[in-house]
Amino acid sequence: MVNKLLAFYFAWCARRVLSRATKEKEVIGITGSSGKTSTKEALGLIARAQHSKRVLVSSGNLNNEIGLPLSILGYTQAPSSWHYLLVVFGALWRAFTYRPPSLFVLEYGIDHPGDMDFLLSIVKPTTTVLTSISPVHLEYFDNVEQLVEEKLKLAQAIGKGMVIINGDDKYLHEACKKNNIRAITFGEKAYCTWRIIEFRVGGKSTSFTVANLQKKYHFSINALGVQHIYSVLPAIIYGHIVGMGASEIQRILSDYTPLPGRGNIVAGRKNTTIINETYNANPLSMEMALKVLAIMKGKPKIAILGDMLELGAESEKEHKAVLDYAHKVADEIVTVGPRMKVVYNNSECAFTDVEGAKNYVAHNLKEGAVILVKGSQGTRMEKIVETIMLNPSSKEKLLPRQSKRWRSIPIKPL
Repeated sequence: MVNKLLAFYFAWCARRVLSRATKEKEVIGITGSSGKTSTKEALGLIARAQHSKRVLVSSGNLNNEIGLPLSILGYTQAPSSWHYLLVVFGALWRAFTYRPPSLFVLEYGIDHPGDMDFLLSIVKPTTTVLTSISPVHLEYFDNVEQLVEEKLKLAQAIGKGMVIINGDDKYLHEACKKNNIRAITFGEKAYCTWRIIEFRVGGKSTSFTVANLQKKYHFSINALGVQHIYSVLPAIIYGHIVGMGASEIQRILSDYTPLPGRGNIVAGRKNTTIINETYNANPLSMEMALKVLAIMKGKPKIAILGDMLELGAESEKEHKAVLDYAHKVADEIVTVGPRMKVVYNNSECAFTDVEGAKNYVAHNLKEGAVILVKGSQGTRMEKIVETIMLNPSSKEKLLPRQSKRWRSIPIKPL
């Protein structure tokens, strides 16, 4: 009840700020099951370079019924419990004094039916980006199709605006056809407007070629894996549409790097290489991360996988599918959480919580191993990376959830 009241209050304050924005203001709205934040960061780079006026790019994952209005009010992180009183008064002050920018780049995150309607009541986008759909956050939805319908409201709200979608995502592709939504598509499918022709992963970068209307463009980003191509393609498309050349877009995207816990590479003890995917997890992002592990040079390849939360009735099936794929890619598997443990037969390497897994991995670290560490936010898999990384003093820069507020939260049973 308190959260609902706060949401309505912050939404009112955000609307006051938006009421002072120019009629020409642009709002790029991003939603999806995974890749939202990385896509937002890439779009933010292009938007800031293209726009001569002020641009607001929402910070972190401030994207829900409280986070979205706080982003519009200029806040950069969610307040801790004791800090909320200051933010409540500060939001009222900002409602009447904060100078709104001309362009907003915002994430729209949902957990329940009707969440998108509330977010759209605060601000509707002029450009919509839909990244991907995965069976996550399903506790409050009857099925994936209902989740897609909720997210698709972001595209349906823009009128004559531009819609950019992941054309490889079957749920989004079918939903747009069903609802007659005209969209610019990107991906590897032959029908995509911007089609990935080829890509190559090497060192610490990924190079790729995309084709649009028979013209080819070549790009390179300082990130490993095809999932980052999908994160930057909406930014490339947006840059192209607003008149930027390929060389200018490439120059801007040279500043794109994965955020902590979203695929950044961390040096580990005993000459190990850690693929740090500890921010969050769902079935699609698990598959993408395991694909990165598959193409990395080095042996042995170790997958340390935590529970995927909020999958509802699909949980056991999706965990089994992830582990089946992991067995094809990894030489060794360590699991964290009761959901993984239920479907993993190796009891020696299956742990109910991160503490047990952390100690096991630290004592069984193998020279030169390539290690993927990934799990949902609640599994706190960054604790494992912190234990085996070469320079723990760099944890605040390289790991997610390093604020005093996060580190003070007790780890709850999964």
